[in-house]
Amino acid sequence: MYKYSVSILGTGFIGLCSAAFFAQKDIKVLASTHNTKKAAIINEGIAPFYEENL
Repeated sequence: MYKYSVSILGTGFIGLCSAAFFAQKDIKVLASTHNTKKAAIINEGIAPFYEENL
């Protein structure tokens, strides 16, 4: 069970990196984007841009 949960609006460079950081710290994350193609890529576990160690 998660102790905390957080919502992220936007999955650009800052939003997605922040979401990954929180998830790594065992925080439940809900990330929202209006771009359905990007959401599908993220849900497959693939980052839609290159960020080292993401």
